[in-house]
Amino acid sequence: MRTILTTLGLTLLMHSAGMAAEPGSDAKTVRSFLDAHCIRCHGKEDPEGKVSLHALAFESKAPKDLEIWKLVYE
Repeated sequence: MRTILTTLGLTLLMHSAGMAAEPGSDAKTVRSFLDAHCIRCHGKEDPEGKVSLHALAFESKAPKDLEIWKLVYE
């Protein structure tokens, strides 16, 4: 899991540092990563560890979303 998160972090860092991105492209990158590596086990139906990532907001200040992002990081 830590390898996946490191890859995600590096991908986002390279993307934001190296390119003039269109609005929302970071969210698309993260969503693609989650779809490819996380949603199978942490989707809408019976999410593992009761952590569902299918509808997680990327720029939300909602306490619930922030708590889930903390779990993803750990």
